[in-house]
Amino acid sequence: MTVARTLVGLLKICTLGAGLTAIAAFPAAAQNEDRSETVQDAPETVGQYARHYRSYRRDIDELSEMPFTSRDEVQNAYELIMGYEPVDLTRGWFAHQALVASRAPGFMDMIRTTARERGQAEFFATAQQDSSFLWGISSNTAAINFVFDGLYQDAREARAVGQVLNDRAYAYMDTRYGSRLPAGAVANATELLGDGGATSGERAYDVPYRAQQVMQRVLELAARLSLDSSGGRNLNAAGLLSVDHQTNQCLRWARLNLAQCMAASRTTAEEAYCTGRHGVDDIADCWGWIVSMDGEIEQAALSE
Repeated sequence: MTVARTLVGLLKICTLGAGLTAIAAFPAAAQNEDRSETVQDAPETVGQYARHYRSYRRDIDELSEMPFTSRDEVQNAYELIMGYEPVDLTRGWFAHQALVASRAPGFMDMIRTTARERGQAEFFATAQQDSSFLWGISSNTAAINFVFDGLYQDAREARAVGQVLNDRAYAYMDTRYGSRLPAGAVANATELLGDGGATSGERAYDVPYRAQQVMQRVLELAARLSLDSSGGRNLNAAGLLSVDHQTNQCLRWARLNLAQCMAASRTTAEEAYCTGRHGVDDIADCWGWIVSMDGEIEQAALSE
């Protein structure tokens, strides 16, 4: 059986089994979600929600240093990724981006000045009625590019990890999965990324309309953080971070497909493929579509 045919067959199994896995694979996770909302001593703040996403970023940093030349390293990647609940990661992502935007130079002063001139009630009423209102204000500050620069780098690093895992899967498909790298292979995702490309403020982003809607939510929360005298501690974070359906569903499907793919895999090479394709690439795509970077990693690798 060829490499391509094996991986295509594995992908078909993942897709066909997704419906059954949805029922059987995560009952405990659903119970934990319900329990977490009822037994918490105090509601989480925006900063506490952001920790979910920041923890995920730290794990991607860790994985970027791994060569993935053993089954233990592949299993470690799988277990790290499966440790995140989609709803927590979704809220954590929005909270983190809002904190980044609120701390951009000029953003807080611009928000406070505009809210003082209009009054806070009118300010937020306008923000909710006019999707371009906060975008227009923020375009005069570094807030939008701060968020996009961070999002770009996060997605780029995650996709590099996914590419290394996928490369290992193909390289070892017809051989014993061992400790030696294939000839000419990069050591890890960090080596693949190189110097990281353009720095903050140097990259121009082509933003689709749906991305502007997502950013509207990020900027509104950032504005509330800028105007809150408690530094966000008194904000109704759970209400403001109502789960974005599209992002949450994207993460759930990624997690679902990863579990099904791993259940169908028979070799370490196939496990590396599942983890790279569904555990890393699919999750990165849940946010990476906001900033265009198609082909950049592959082109960087070819030019080395």
